[in-house]
Amino acid sequence: CPISSVHCDERFWSEPMEFRPERFSSDSSIEAHSFIPFGCGPRKCIGDDMAMVEGLLVGAAILQRFKLRLVPGFQPIPRTTITMNPSDGMMMTLEPR
Repeated sequence: CPISSVHCDERFWSEPMEFRPERFSSDSSIEAHSFIPFGCGPRKCIGDDMAMVEGLLVGAAILQRFKLRLVPGFQPIPRTTITMNPSDGMMMTLEPR
């Protein structure tokens, strides 16, 4: 089963296609194996812990300096390969804070 189908499964996520970062706050509970961006078991990515820390640091550095907004009228179209990403990129504007 593709990982993206688990991440979009309404049995685990209410409104799974909505962007809701608060789902991953320390106060929320996530059912085991309902969020597995790095796989699981013996074939789990060995760099997953480093990637999570690096993503938080890079995201925090960008968000401290800029407000990110989708370009008006741009509609991201998801593409599933090994990971899920927008097929035509993510057209954003950055506004200095």
